[in-house]
Amino acid sequence: MKSVVCINGGTATDSYNKLLTRYIASRYSTTIEWSEPDIMALPLILANGDNNQSVAVTDFLKAVASADAVVIATPEYNNATTAGIKNALDWCSFAPYPLSDKPTLLMGASTGTLGTVRAQQNVREILQSAMLSPRLVNPPEILLGHANTKFDDQGNLMDHQTLSLIDEAMHKLIQMIEV
Repeated sequence: MKSVVCINGGTATDSYNKLLTRYIASRYSTTIEWSEPDIMALPLILANGDNNQSVAVTDFLKAVASADAVVIATPEYNNATTAGIKNALDWCSFAPYPLSDKPTLLMGASTGTLGTVRAQQNVREILQSAMLSPRLVNPPEILLGHANTKFDDQGNLMDHQTLSLIDEAMHKLIQMIEV
């Protein structure tokens, strides 16, 4: 079974990104071992380089390094990704560079019409750093807009177009793992 670590920037208990990733984890539970560390437990990284790695940081980096692939689920706040996602990616930008060449899928859910298109563009720019450099699944893009209308009361994704995109993206992610 392949392992996937999800870096989820949703902080609300009723986060649509958490709802989306829980649904995906359940949908692929027979082929993927899914974990979702709490990135809000990571201390803010310090620009001066005085970054003592706490247990939360060490465990997070170990999880990313040992995973076969990574999924990044980003909400969109003020046309960008969240501070939690940025901080988690900053922690990944130090040796041994756990995201380097790692198969990675980017997605996001929001109540807006455009989904998380701006936040995902922001994350793509961050991931272009030489210290990060994952192998991104692209296309398809998973930009779940109007997320408040796409799930039933049990948390099942009811949007068939998005389901088709997710299946295609997950298939590509699994193929990238096997290469």
